[in-house]
Amino acid sequence: METRYAGTWRLMPELSFYEQGDSPASGLYVIEVDADRVNFAVSWTDAAGTEHEAGYGGLVGTGTHEVSGAAGVTASFEHVAPGVLDSSTFAGGHRIAYSRRRVSDDGSLLAVLQVTWHPDGRETRATQVYRRDA
Repeated sequence: METRYAGTWRLMPELSFYEQGDSPASGLYVIEVDADRVNFAVSWTDAAGTEHEAGYGGLVGTGTHEVSGAAGVTASFEHVAPGVLDSSTFAGGHRIAYSRRRVSDDGSLLAVLQVTWHPDGRETRATQVYRRDA
């Protein structure tokens, strides 16, 4: 399975858009693929200068799986094309988040669309653009 989205990506805040909250000042997004598993490590500095980290992942193309450390939350990951990876997160039988990652044709940029459905019925979107770092 060719996965052009694997790699280390550096956030381009000036090309990113958030419907809710401020854009981070900087960020690093690492996507690792090992056979049928994908892992993400994300670190960012928010607009106030506070540093954050998150990590997650799972099996690709095998349905939904429990999210470690989050009771009642499941996620799925789908390899759509060599440069496209989708994921969805579910809680209480409802999809609460969706992300699509797409690599540019030349492999230098990664666009990430994130949609979140909130308990009050609101939907918010974020679009992030990253440049390949390594």
